[in-house]
Amino acid sequence: MGGGQSSLSSLSCIGAGNEPCSAAEKRTIKPGFTLAEVLITLGIIGVVAALTLPTLINKQQEKVLESQYKKSRNIVSNGYRLMLAKNEVFEIKDLPMWDECYRSSNSVDYECANKHHKEYFKMVQTNTYNTTPWLEYEYQIAGKEKKLRPWDDNNFIFSTTDGMIYELLDLAPDYTSFSVIADVNGPKNPNTVKKDLYKFKISNNGKVSDITEDLEKECSIENLAGCTTEEACYAADECNGCEDSLKGTFWNGSSCQVISCACPA
Repeated sequence: MGGGQSSLSSLSCIGAGNEPCSAAEKRTIKPGFTLAEVLITLGIIGVVAALTLPTLINKQQEKVLESQYKKSRNIVSNGYRLMLAKNEVFEIKDLPMWDECYRSSNSVDYECANKHHKEYFKMVQTNTYNTTPWLEYEYQIAGKEKKLRPWDDNNFIFSTTDGMIYELLDLAPDYTSFSVIADVNGPKNPNTVKKDLYKFKISNNGKVSDITEDLEKECSIENLAGCTTEEACYAADECNGCEDSLKGTFWNGSSCQVISCACPA
């Protein structure tokens, strides 16, 4: 029996050269982890993952939104540059769509605007067919409680095959530019100004600049999206004279619109 125990003991530890371990080697053998130690380690890993994953996800989302922003800006730039080139004009005011599609300062012919855009943008939906669910979308402004509702059905609005939404605003008072509001990922979150909602200015020769800070301003003629009440809308009215550059405002029951000042003939 004693010999059997010695044999079993020697087999339980194999050293170099498949020889039984020496006494010194046996003393260096370390025991494995206990179940408690394994569970504690897994718990620590879980806590670290819970703390770091949201940050990693947010950073990834920021990268995606940044890429979509750049793509949207390029789409706007390329589209209107082509429109200018195709119509053989340099100045924004000379684009035929202003005379053909805008009967007055507060009325746009959707079918006409659609015709002038479909050649340059991959549109899938417009308010030509009165199917614009995005009109109800609201957007956060950093540091402000009041939300922004930028979409106005009195303007030409269209979405593209990549899910982006654009709203064409009227010519600037000096007729050298116009603006476009863009949601770079459609109805998806975060629906926040300067994250997925931007405003671009298109100037002569198709130059595009980012003027998104306009969307963060209070209610004004330049930022009707900030006019969320009837009182604020009429407070922005500029019709205190009869200059051609001045514009009035009108509350249609749900949003603020620009109208021509009622000046005597």
